[in-house]
Amino acid sequence: MKRWIWRHNEALFGLGAFMVGVILFFKVDQLPGDIGDNRFNMYLLEHGYRWLLGKDGSFWSAPFFYPAQNVTAYSDSHLGTFLVYAVYRILGASRETSFQLWALTLFALNYSATWIVLRKHKFHPVAVIAAAYLFTFPQVMAAQMGHAQLMPRE
Repeated sequence: MKRWIWRHNEALFGLGAFMVGVILFFKVDQLPGDIGDNRFNMYLLEHGYRWLLGKDGSFWSAPFFYPAQNVTAYSDSHLGTFLVYAVYRILGASRETSFQLWALTLFALNYSATWIVLRKHKFHPVAVIAAAYLFTFPQVMAAQMGHAQLMPRE
Protein backbone atom coordinates (compact mmCIF):
# COMPACT_ATOMS: atom_id res chain seq x y z
CA MET A 1 0.00 0.00 0.00
CA LYS A 2 2.81 2.40 0.90
CA ARG A 3 4.49 1.73 -2.48
CA TRP A 4 1.24 2.53 -4.32
CA ILE A 5 0.89 5.84 -2.44
CA TRP A 6 4.49 6.76 -3.28
CA ARG A 7 3.91 5.98 -6.99
CA HIS A 8 0.68 7.97 -6.95
CA ASN A 9 2.39 10.99 -5.37
CA GLU A 10 5.32 10.68 -7.77
CA ALA A 11 2.94 10.72 -10.74
CA LEU A 12 1.06 13.75 -9.38
CA PHE A 13 4.27 15.65 -8.69
CA GLY A 14 5.61 14.75 -12.15
CA LEU A 15 2.39 15.88 -13.82
CA GLY A 16 2.52 19.09 -11.81
CA ALA A 17 6.09 19.76 -12.94
CA PHE A 18 5.07 19.17 -16.56
CA MET A 19 2.12 21.56 -16.22
CA VAL A 20 4.37 24.27 -14.77
CA GLY A 21 6.64 23.93 -17.81
CA VAL A 22 3.68 24.08 -20.19
CA ILE A 23 2.31 27.20 -18.48
CA LEU A 24 5.72 28.88 -18.72
CA PHE A 25 6.23 27.97 -22.39
CA PHE A 26 2.74 28.22 -23.89
CA LYS A 27 0.17 30.96 -24.20
CA VAL A 28 -3.33 29.65 -24.93
CA ASP A 29 -4.17 32.51 -27.29
CA GLN A 30 -0.93 32.30 -29.30
CA LEU A 31 0.80 29.85 -31.57
CA PRO A 32 4.18 28.60 -30.36
CA GLY A 33 7.02 30.06 -32.39
CA ASP A 34 7.47 33.24 -34.39
CA ILE A 35 5.33 34.30 -37.32
CA GLY A 36 7.82 33.38 -40.06
CA ASP A 37 8.64 29.90 -38.83
CA ASN A 38 5.02 29.26 -37.86
CA ARG A 39 3.78 29.95 -41.36
CA PHE A 40 6.33 27.58 -42.84
CA ASN A 41 5.82 24.86 -40.20
CA MET A 42 2.04 25.07 -40.40
CA TYR A 43 2.21 24.92 -44.19
CA LEU A 44 4.35 21.77 -44.12
CA LEU A 45 2.21 20.10 -41.44
CA GLU A 46 -0.97 20.93 -43.33
CA HIS A 47 0.62 19.74 -46.58
CA GLY A 48 1.51 16.44 -44.90
CA TYR A 49 -2.06 16.11 -43.64
CA ARG A 50 -3.46 16.85 -47.10
CA TRP A 51 -1.03 14.36 -48.67
CA LEU A 52 -2.13 11.72 -46.17
CA LEU A 53 -5.76 12.25 -47.22
CA GLY A 54 -4.82 12.11 -50.91
CA LYS A 55 -5.56 15.81 -51.56
CA ASP A 56 -1.95 16.57 -52.55
CA GLY A 57 -0.16 14.32 -55.00
CA SER A 58 3.35 14.28 -53.56
CA PHE A 59 4.65 14.73 -50.04
CA TRP A 60 8.08 15.81 -51.29
CA SER A 61 6.83 18.34 -53.86
CA ALA A 62 4.74 20.89 -51.96
CA PRO A 63 2.64 23.05 -54.33
CA PHE A 64 4.05 26.43 -53.27
CA PHE A 65 7.47 25.33 -54.53
CA TYR A 66 6.08 24.69 -58.04
CA PRO A 67 7.62 24.04 -60.56
CA ALA A 68 10.60 22.75 -58.55
CA GLN A 69 10.23 19.12 -57.48
CA ASN A 70 11.20 17.33 -54.24
CA VAL A 71 12.16 20.54 -52.44
CA THR A 72 10.46 19.56 -49.17
CA ALA A 73 13.54 17.40 -48.58
CA TYR A 74 15.72 20.53 -48.52
CA SER A 75 14.37 21.75 -45.19
CA ASP A 76 12.31 20.69 -42.16
CA SER A 77 9.83 18.19 -43.56
CA HIS A 78 8.25 17.21 -40.22
CA LEU A 79 8.31 13.68 -41.58
CA GLY A 80 8.53 12.27 -38.06
CA THR A 81 5.79 14.40 -36.51
CA PHE A 82 3.21 15.40 -39.12
CA LEU A 83 1.13 12.34 -38.21
CA VAL A 84 0.54 13.84 -34.75
CA TYR A 85 -0.77 17.00 -36.42
CA ALA A 86 -2.84 14.93 -38.86
CA VAL A 87 -4.57 13.05 -36.03
CA TYR A 88 -5.80 16.33 -34.55
CA ARG A 89 -6.95 17.54 -37.97
CA ILE A 90 -8.78 14.27 -38.61
CA LEU A 91 -10.48 14.64 -35.22
CA GLY A 92 -11.83 18.01 -36.38
CA ALA A 93 -9.47 20.57 -34.87
CA SER A 94 -8.66 23.70 -36.86
CA ARG A 95 -5.22 24.23 -38.37
CA GLU A 96 -4.20 26.58 -35.57
CA THR A 97 -5.53 24.38 -32.77
CA SER A 98 -3.91 21.32 -34.34
CA PHE A 99 -0.61 23.20 -34.47
CA GLN A 100 -0.89 24.10 -30.78
CA LEU A 101 -1.81 20.51 -29.87
CA TRP A 102 1.04 19.22 -32.05
CA ALA A 103 3.51 21.38 -30.10
CA LEU A 104 2.03 20.37 -26.75
CA THR A 105 2.20 16.70 -27.75
CA LEU A 106 5.88 17.04 -28.67
CA PHE A 107 6.65 18.46 -25.24
CA ALA A 108 4.63 15.68 -23.60
CA LEU A 109 6.51 13.03 -25.60
CA ASN A 110 9.89 14.57 -24.67
CA TYR A 111 8.92 14.60 -21.00
CA SER A 112 7.41 11.11 -21.02
CA ALA A 113 10.32 9.51 -22.88
CA THR A 114 12.82 10.98 -20.42
CA TRP A 115 10.66 9.86 -17.49
CA ILE A 116 10.34 6.29 -18.78
CA VAL A 117 14.03 5.85 -19.59
CA LEU A 118 15.20 7.17 -16.24
CA ARG A 119 12.65 5.12 -14.30
CA LYS A 120 13.79 1.98 -16.13
CA HIS A 121 17.32 2.79 -15.01
CA LYS A 122 16.00 3.00 -11.44
CA PHE A 123 16.89 6.62 -10.75
CA HIS A 124 15.33 8.23 -7.71
CA PRO A 125 11.83 9.59 -8.51
CA VAL A 126 12.77 13.17 -7.64
CA ALA A 127 15.78 12.95 -9.95
CA VAL A 128 13.57 11.53 -12.69
CA ILE A 129 11.10 14.40 -12.41
CA ALA A 130 13.87 17.00 -12.32
CA ALA A 131 15.70 15.49 -15.28
CA ALA A 132 12.52 15.13 -17.34
CA TYR A 133 11.67 18.75 -16.62
CA LEU A 134 15.17 20.00 -17.45
CA PHE A 135 15.32 17.95 -20.65
CA THR A 136 11.92 19.17 -21.82
CA PHE A 137 11.93 22.78 -20.64
CA PRO A 138 15.57 23.97 -20.56
CA GLN A 139 16.59 27.61 -20.89
CA VAL A 140 17.96 26.79 -24.34
CA MET A 141 14.48 25.69 -25.42
CA ALA A 142 13.02 28.93 -24.11
CA ALA A 143 15.46 30.83 -26.30
CA GLN A 144 14.47 28.71 -29.32
CA MET A 145 10.69 28.87 -28.87
CA GLY A 146 10.55 30.92 -32.03
CA HIS A 147 11.51 27.78 -33.93
CA ALA A 148 8.78 25.21 -33.27
CA GLN A 149 10.47 22.68 -35.55
CA LEU A 150 13.20 22.29 -32.90
CA MET A 151 10.79 20.97 -30.26
CA PRO A 152 11.19 17.25 -31.00
CA ARG A 153 14.25 16.13 -29.03
CA GLU A 154 16.33 13.04 -29.71
